[in-house]
Amino acid sequence: MTIETFYKVYYNLLRYIFYSLPLLIVLGNAAINSSLALVSFLYFVQIIYEKKIIFLNRPEFKIFIVFYIYLILNSLISLNPESSLIRTMPFLKFFIFSLVFINLLEEKIIDIKKLGLIWISLLSILGLDILFQSIVGHNIVGFKSNFVNRNSSFFFDELVAGGFIFSLIFITLKMIFKKQNNFFEQLLILIFFVIVFLTG
Repeated sequence: MTIETFYKVYYNLLRYIFYSLPLLIVLGNAAINSSLALVSFLYFVQIIYEKKIIFLNRPEFKIFIVFYIYLILNSLISLNPESSLIRTMPFLKFFIFSLVFINLLEEKIIDIKKLGLIWISLLSILGLDILFQSIVGHNIVGFKSNFVNRNSSFFFDELVAGGFIFSLIFITLKMIFKKQNNFFEQLLILIFFVIVFLTG
């Protein structure tokens, strides 16, 4: 495989993961954990391919390494080292995920406005389904919430739809609208506030 082909496949995979991030979260732990693991795997493949540690010179990387070593040492001297290490090790994939994401944005490999438009589209589908569920009593795939006046949409038995939308909507809109006090941005905030209210 040529280096051009490698990076084409590498960056396309990363784009698909980050563009579809809200969908992966909705799909559940298996989907998001698989994506985190895949990003980490691709990162280590890149290290092997380039024969150097990627992001080594970034201050965030150095800070995390110190913090991560501290966590591992703390786990080793805990009352239950094995259990503590099992909880500590996965922190690495979250950090790699964040670093890769920041790098893709800085290098303009991911178009931030396109990212925002895709995310707002996914959030809108979720919002419309919540609205549908609040009116009809079940979502578009026929799921009925076990809790009165609580609409969970595609999260099914997990009552987290409102918190999920609230945590993403502001950053998503800022990716799309650069100007302050944009009318459409404020209108979308109002609409999504109503949607969050409908989740109960």
